[in-house]
Amino acid sequence: MQEDKADGYSHMVLGTALLTRCLADSSGAGNELGAARVCYERAKSLAIHLPDLRYNLATVDLIREEFAAALEGYSCAHAIDPTLDCTAQISRTIALLSDLQDLARHSAVHAALLQSRTPSVASVPHAPLRSAA
Repeated sequence: MQEDKADGYSHMVLGTALLTRCLADSSGAGNELGAARVCYERAKSLAIHLPDLRYNLATVDLIREEFAAALEGYSCAHAIDPTLDCTAQISRTIALLSDLQDLARHSAVHAALLQSRTPSVASVPHAPLRSAA
């Protein structure tokens, strides 16, 4: 597969292929995950406003432990297409952040590291969650 440098959709497809490969096989995942992120960012810069692009980029951010960016991406995907249910992923990510903050409060050894990696849950932008009907 080869990318067309001026075609944002091509970048998105290549990014998705790299992300899928990364998720299927964790060996060498760091390089492919970084390359997937580059492809998604390039597609985004070429004015591609597809919810799947934002969702997949958020997934890359979540794997890379960039929690604020992941929540923002899931919220953006949901804003573009409200039928794309991102609320479960947003809820899981917020729960993970809360758990990490609790762990940081109870573990003096790792508190500084965890605090540097996790933003305050209150400071992370995210879409309001819909209640299950």
